[in-house]
Amino acid sequence: LQGAFLTFSTFLFIDEFGMSAAEFGLLSILFAAAMLLGRFPTLWMEKHFPLRSVYMLNVAVIIFSLAGSYLFFLTFERHTLLEIMFFMLLMRVGFSGITTVDGAARNANGTYIDTLTAGDHTALRIEADAAFAGRIARISVRRLR
Repeated sequence: LQGAFLTFSTFLFIDEFGMSAAEFGLLSILFAAAMLLGRFPTLWMEKHFPLRSVYMLNVAVIIFSLAGSYLFFLTFERHTLLEIMFFMLLMRVGFSGITTVDGAARNANGTYIDTLTAGDHTALRIEADAAFAGRIARISVRRLR
């Protein structure tokens, strides 16, 4: 989702909303700042709540921002620059929280450390990442039950 946004955001903001390249650059800095600032509440919550709860809260923030943007479009039959900026900033905060929880889970089970110390051994890094992806898949399946 973030990759798709990065791909079409230049066309959206510059071509559709008439932003200059400099204005778009400043907006990109704002989005990056939201990603960084979104980590702090998540780090605090990780110390006081289970990781699953923190992860689900961040997923709820992302879903809220997607649903909010969709409802805005249904209501007004168009998107506005402020609306897109607001919901994308909110979504970035949610994504940054998920990234932090993901890193905490990797640290907890050791795969993150294995990945960092693998050095030039690409096979070890791929194996560690595959093991981590399998764990995440199992956790996701358990949540669906």
